[in-house]
Amino acid sequence: MKVFLHCTTGTTRGPTLFILYLSLFVRHEKWEDPEELERYVKNIYYLTNANLDMVERVLDEHSDVQEANLKRWLDEKEKSK
Repeated sequence: MKVFLHCTTGTTRGPTLFILYLSLFVRHEKWEDPEELERYVKNIYYLTNANLDMVERVLDEHSDVQEANLKRWLDEKEKSK
């Protein structure tokens, strides 16, 4: 799946949404650690200044999405064996 994310300066809102996307919908290897994800994003775009407080709040509120996606991912991984 391709996603296009555009933010005028690309320093706070865009990276924050990208980290949320990686945490909630993409099985990135560091999906449980927003600070690691921010480092990953900074390697791509060094001006990143993501709002990790917002990331934490959204992840806490939508942990059910993470759990459902984890279950789906594990099921898909098991089927592919």
